Amino acid sequence: MLRGAPPYAAYWGADADLGDHAVLAALADEAGLDPDAATALLADRGALAAVRRRAGALRGDGVGGVPVLEAHGMLLPADLPDDDLRELAGSM
Repeated sequence: MLRGAPPYAAYWGADADLGDHAVLAALADEAGLDPDAATALLADRGALAAVRRRAGALRGDGVGGVPVLEAHGMLLPADLPDDDLRELAGSM
């Protein structure tokens, strides 16, 4: 796996299986999160239902993928170049 890589980079750069709970727990650990808590959350059907509800609500707001930022009332792809993100942050 890519040390310190966000999940999308692990997926696209290291072909990580993001459907595998062990892979997600390892990514959580690499991000400084408790891998046991991540594993427990992944097994929690109530948490899954809540995430699905939230994702549905976000899709209704126009979010079609990740990463996404909301700035000045607009949804923008968050994979913008660093200089563009800095300029956007400075304008808020």
